[in-house]
Amino acid sequence: MINNLIHEFLFSISDSYTSTTPEIVAESIYIYRARMSRKSSWQLIATQLVFDSVNTIDLKSLETIDNKQWNYLLAYFYTLGGYTESYGIGSVLNICKYKENNEFYLGVIIDIVRIALDHVSLDTLSYLIHNLQGNYTEWRAIDDLEIKVDVSPTGLLALSNTIHSLLDTLGYIIQIDVSLSNSFRRLQPKRYCITARYRVLNQNLIIDIFMRKSYAPYIGQL
Repeated sequence: MINNLIHEFLFSISDSYTSTTPEIVAESIYIYRARMSRKSSWQLIATQLVFDSVNTIDLKSLETIDNKQWNYLLAYFYTLGGYTESYGIGSVLNICKYKENNEFYLGVIIDIVRIALDHVSLDTLSYLIHNLQGNYTEWRAIDDLEIKVDVSPTGLLALSNTIHSLLDTLGYIIQIDVSLSNSFRRLQPKRYCITARYRVLNQNLIIDIFMRKSYAPYIGQL
């Protein structure tokens, strides 16, 4: 029963990407990461499913795999850090206080207003932020804001004995030559892999393993 439930939840992460709001997608990813990072009867199943789901996919045929396999592949990337959360109402943020001192405080977006600067410039967005520490509101520009990731993917790899397989999968997809094809199913996985790679390589142990890979010099140039 638990296995079936986790299967459905993982599949729904990427399936809901086109059918619901970005906020719900982000919350679903955080919930799944939490299942993977906290000791429980769910942990091993949730963790292994992420790795098993991609091992059953023929990565050489990304353009022809069915929608179910495609959704599992996207959920794999999202869970490992490939998903970039958008700024929306309810997003929890680190808000710049003093840029020169790199000081931040926590806040949450409660309103977004589009402001037309002039007839030439593009519209800009102004965000009404509720300061969670000072209990007041203020308007801020995008340059002062940074999404706070509630459940980071960087600690998840220690739970798996398939780190080499994970790195090889990311390495293979990142090296796919997209110059001969502008296919969405070739470009999108590569973009997600590059983002996930940044998250994955935040751990010293993973960096050491990665540097011994034959594709490390190529990926290091990206």
